[in-house]
Amino acid sequence: MPALPLKSAPAPGAGELFWNKEWLDNLGQIAKLGHQTVGNDEQRLPVLRSDTMRKEYDFSKGVRGKFYRPNAKFNLPIYLDADVQEFVQRIARRKRSDISAVVNRLLKSDMELVEAAR
Repeated sequence: MPALPLKSAPAPGAGELFWNKEWLDNLGQIAKLGHQTVGNDEQRLPVLRSDTMRKEYDFSKGVRGKFYRPNAKFNLPIYLDADVQEFVQRIARRKRSDISAVVNRLLKSDMELVEAAR
C-alpha cells in the first residue's frame, strides 16, 4: 500500500476554511489505514510515509519567529502507567483534590528525600 502524506490545513483565520476538502480527503485516507499503526495499546497512531513529498516548499511568505515567545511556560503532558494513575486518583478523591496537585505533592516529597540523602 503506498504511503500517505500528512497535509496540514491553514490556521483558522488565515483566509481559508479550516475544514477544507484536502484536509477531509487526507483524514479519509488516514482512516483507511486500519491496522497500519504504531504506538502502545493506549495510543495507536497511523503510520504515515510520504512518497509524494515535494522537492521544494515555498517559505517566501514565512515570518521567522512569528510564534516565538521567549518567556513562554509550558505544561508538559505526563503519561502515567495505569496502576500509578489509579493510585493517584484514589488519593485525589480521598483528599478532594485534583490529580495534578497530588502528583506535585508526591514528587516534591521525593525531591526532599533526595536532597536530605545528599
